[in-house]
Amino acid sequence: MSSMFEAKYINVAWSDSETVRRIQEASDSIEIELYDTNIYKLEAVTYSKVALNVSGQLAFSFIDTDINFIPYIINSSNEKIELISVKNDKTGKVWWIENGKWNRKLKYRDSPLCRHAGEAEVVFGDIHCMIHVRSLSFTHDELNLYLQDFTNDLWDLILKEDSYVSGRAKIKEVKLAKQELIELIELFIKYVEKVLKNPKKELRETQIVQDSKKVRPIPRTFMEIATKGMSKLLTGRGYLESYNVAENRYIHAIVNKLYILMNNMLIVTNRSIGKLDKDVQFIQKRLSTFSDTWIVDKEKFELKIQKLETLHQKYIDSIHTAISNQDHQMNIGLVEPITLYVKLENQSEDYYGWMQFWGKLKEKESDSWYEFNDKSSFSFEFNSQIFSEIFKPYSEYKITAYIEKKVPLRYRNGSGSTYKRKFLYIQAIEPIKTKVINKLNQSYQEKYALEQTNWIRSLNSEERKEQEYEKVALNKRTTSLSTVKEELNNLVGSLKPATLKLKRIKKQLIQSKIIINNHFPGSMTFVQNPHYQGAHKIYKQVINTSGLDESLFNSLLETENIGIVDIPAIYERWCLLQIIKVLIDKYHFIPENNWKELLITQVLKHGKNITIEFNNFDLDVHILLTYEKELSNDKRPDYVLDFTSKNTNNESFTYRLVLDAKFYENINEQGGISSVIDLLYNKKNYAEDGNNGVYILHPSKASTPLTTTPQTWSKNSYYGEDLVFKWDSVPPNHKYGAVFISPIIHDGEYLDDLQRLIGMTLQYLSHSKIFCIVCGSSNCHMDVRKTKSGYEKYFYTCNDCKHFFVNNYCSNCLNRLWKHGSYWTYHATDASQPYNIQCPKCADLL
Repeated sequence: MSSMFEAKYINVAWSDSETVRRIQEASDSIEIELYDTNIYKLEAVTYSKVALNVSGQLAFSFIDTDINFIPYIINSSNEKIELISVKNDKTGKVWWIENGKWNRKLKYRDSPLCRHAGEAEVVFGDIHCMIHVRSLSFTHDELNLYLQDFTNDLWDLILKEDSYVSGRAKIKEVKLAKQELIELIELFIKYVEKVLKNPKKELRETQIVQDSKKVRPIPRTFMEIATKGMSKLLTGRGYLESYNVAENRYIHAIVNKLYILMNNMLIVTNRSIGKLDKDVQFIQKRLSTFSDTWIVDKEKFELKIQKLETLHQKYIDSIHTAISNQDHQMNIGLVEPITLYVKLENQSEDYYGWMQFWGKLKEKESDSWYEFNDKSSFSFEFNSQIFSEIFKPYSEYKITAYIEKKVPLRYRNGSGSTYKRKFLYIQAIEPIKTKVINKLNQSYQEKYALEQTNWIRSLNSEERKEQEYEKVALNKRTTSLSTVKEELNNLVGSLKPATLKLKRIKKQLIQSKIIINNHFPGSMTFVQNPHYQGAHKIYKQVINTSGLDESLFNSLLETENIGIVDIPAIYERWCLLQIIKVLIDKYHFIPENNWKELLITQVLKHGKNITIEFNNFDLDVHILLTYEKELSNDKRPDYVLDFTSKNTNNESFTYRLVLDAKFYENINEQGGISSVIDLLYNKKNYAEDGNNGVYILHPSKASTPLTTTPQTWSKNSYYGEDLVFKWDSVPPNHKYGAVFISPIIHDGEYLDDLQRLIGMTLQYLSHSKIFCIVCGSSNCHMDVRKTKSGYEKYFYTCNDCKHFFVNNYCSNCLNRLWKHGSYWTYHATDASQPYNIQCPKCADLL
């Protein structure tokens, strides 16, 4: 950001057209990027459907307030509109805003800039700031859901009762269970109720109208006599009982705090029950889709064929390029070229720059492959510098070339001779059978068969087994969720009465005109009166054993004042909470002791380079989560997760995952997910020269489906599992992508896509130990079998949630692969075979 100015969303409340009553500033400044010398860029959003009392408008403030120019806007119609200044008396900052039309009825100045999507420019002397305003049509209620979900998730994280995530307590390291906490609250209520039966009070002098015979005169008494003469009633000195004393004000304060605590526990618990219900509904929906047949998506199947045809054409083009790259002088003096049909089999090591294959040959297509009478064989040699990407094992080609026939090499052990054919100069190559050609022919045949059955096919025996594994896991999950729901319902049954009692006591304190004061008076009342003493003592026990100290609790209360003026900032912080929830709840990472204070600091102060450490000792993985980390190239993405683990040789391994939250309602307006990923991964180099994984988090409900192979996860998520983008030259192998995440638009467990990403990083990229991607358990049973190619294949079943998964290696490139069924897979799957995954490194189907 420029040191000369900053930009924020502010809400201006006006007394009249010239007088500002109050200014509410967003908690964070808008990011401003240097585009060129004296030219900056920023991105703003419209709030067309947000209620007027919380609408935000774009404002600018200068570090040097003594400026000698009037800033102005150049709108999309090339009109020059001068800004006006307003001062925030609370912060002392002067903000420059649009001089919009005054609305007398609603008392506000219109802000056309924040009501229309498009381009604009703000000019400050010789500084120009280009503004891109993108649309936002979420309703006020929808935006408020983000804020509510953010607040609830924050309370949920802070109130975690599990010992492995307990916050720093002053007396005990392990928190009491919620039920025991409720018992303390009940005891606290009993003490306060006894306080209210006989509260401390004091007589306070006041002026009251009295009988003139009993009046205790004050100056006003003599004024009344002088002006009205003697009367039966005169104003004199009197006394009233008041309960608004320091001790009661403190009691009101701690009652209020514990009411807020209990009420938030109740809200969080009820919200968890609601989410459990949605999870069960989603599981039942998934179970209802299982059958002995599979409905093939015709459009995606045809996209698969189109992709194979494109790959085949690229291969043909590469053949032409390779042939043209040969040294044309090599055919001088050679005999006439010949045409052969060649079947390549196993590949041997290169020999002085020549690729070597074992194989067979024939002269005509109609001929049979030549067979030797003894154990002799053919060996074929090609220039590896030119044809390394052309000739592949287990493929057939028609080749016209100048060939050198070498003297047969006979082996002494009687295994026959080797007849070498060295392809010195190749004129033409026609692929007859390659993996792509085989897949194309198979796909053409499969398409014809599917057209006859209206795009429905029966599952084979292996697919039925895979489906049964998923059913068992889902039924187990349903049982577990029902158990958790029953426990939460019991908790609500205890929370609700205690919360209502605190609410009633709070109302009684208000009716007694006792105000709130958090300062502990330290008077003898808290020593001599057992009820005051008991209330104070139990309150301290509740705070000290709930993972909350006074400072943390007060900070939590401050978050209640966060508004939706800057919803992109709320979304950014909401995503941070979801990352932490996945690490703690799903994968059982233990955060460092003061993680709650660090989290609150980020939420309230929006600090930079704030780090929280997480450890999973079962997996031997350490994660350093950094918010607003400055990379080596001076870029500052939203979140950076640095994974440190050990491989099977006990060697340390590190991997960096970069995440950036983009609150795009319609990401297609930004050029689509491809453009946004391209911007972050390539242009802004969040990947740090390809070393980091880079993913965007977004809530776009209108994004174009990404993958060319069907997936059962959100169509708006992409895990770098396949060639998709125009700038892809090789499969990205899970190096970049996008994750759809929203609390208001989801089908089923809305954290699944984010959980899949973090689980993939742990399992596939960080070389951690074996664990379940669904529940995070490392308690897994393993079976080892052999593949057709002779490699070992590992089958795992989670003993806790019954999730079944497989680990093996790509037969083509030996890349490590994981199969997680049709829902939890992060690899691409075949259009017609939901359990057949594709290698993300070489795009080969298993």
